[in-house]
Amino acid sequence: MSRYVRVDLPLEDRAEVCAALEALGFAHAVAGPEGLLLDGSLECAGEPVDVRVPPEAAETVQDWGFVVEAGRLRLVCADVDRARLERETIPALVAEVARARLAAAGHAPRIEVDADGTRRVVVDVDEP
Repeated sequence: MSRYVRVDLPLEDRAEVCAALEALGFAHAVAGPEGLLLDGSLECAGEPVDVRVPPEAAETVQDWGFVVEAGRLRLVCADVDRARLERETIPALVAEVARARLAAAGHAPRIEVDADGTRRVVVDVDEP
């Protein structure tokens, strides 16, 4: 029996997102006490972030990153990259964070990617 449940999973923790970036093979840098700025171009150059991802990691035009604000992560990127990141990269990050949370809770989740790129976190449950 299949059950599909849509879950909106907030990205709240910098460490979780860094672990997800690493699991997805995305190089990234984490801000230390001195801070971290985007290289970008005119649009994002010098924008402070807590986690920075170089453009080649997600095949974006410019580097991008996340800022921790009020217990949530906010994506900081150039408009030219926003649609691609929101369509491809953020769903992959969310799926990986969900998979890691379920694994930490003792489940055996896996991520399935459909032909259209849709990602699903699947947990097999034994029915009584």
